[in-house]
Amino acid sequence: MSTQLIYLMDPQCGWCFGFSGIMHEIVAHFQSDDRLELSLVTGGLFHPARVTGPNFAEEKRPIAARVEQMFGVNFADDYFSKVLGTGHLDSLVPCQVINAVKMKTPGAEFGFAARLIDAAFIEARDISELSVCLDVVQESGFDAKEVELILSTPELVEMTEKSFEFARQAGTGFPSLFLKTEHALTHLGGAQLDLKTLKARVDAQLN
Repeated sequence: MSTQLIYLMDPQCGWCFGFSGIMHEIVAHFQSDDRLELSLVTGGLFHPARVTGPNFAEEKRPIAARVEQMFGVNFADDYFSKVLGTGHLDSLVPCQVINAVKMKTPGAEFGFAARLIDAAFIEARDISELSVCLDVVQESGFDAKEVELILSTPELVEMTEKSFEFARQAGTGFPSLFLKTEHALTHLGGAQLDLKTLKARVDAQLN
C-alpha cells in the first residue's frame, strides 16, 4: 500500500473555500514527491441535506467574516441570499460529481474541486443542484454527459459512501490533511496549516 497525503474537504465548506489557495500550493509541491500520492476525499458536510433560509444565512455571516480575515478571500454577497437563503444545502451532489471527475481523470479532482468551490462562494451558484455542477464540469473542459453517466455506477456510489465514512470516523472537520501509511493514519492539521508547516510534519513522519 502506498503512502497517501489525504486532503479531506467538502465543496460546501466555507473554510475549504478559504483554504483553497493554500491547498493549491500543497498540491503543486507534493504532486512530484515520489514518497507519497495525493488523495482528495470528499466529506459530506451537509448529508443529509440541510434546510436553510434567511436566518441560517445571517448565522453564517460571522463565520464567513472570520474566513475572509484569515485567508484574504471574499464571499459573494449573493452567496448568502441566493445560496444559503433560498432552500437547502446538499453535499452529496457536488461530492459525487467531484468523485466522478476523479474516476474519469485521476488527479484532476483537485483543480475541479477548487473550481466548484469558486462557483459556490465567489459566483453564488447553487452547487446543491446537479445541473449547476454539470455546467461547471463542462466549463472545466470535461464531458458533462460522460461525468453524469459515471454518477449512476455502483463504483461511484461506493467511493462516495466510503469517503463520507472516512470523514465520520476521522471526526476532525474540514479541511483536514492526513498522512496514511501501511501502519497508521496521522492527522497533520487543518485550516491553520501552511505549506511550510505541512512539509515539516510530513518529513517528520516519513523520515
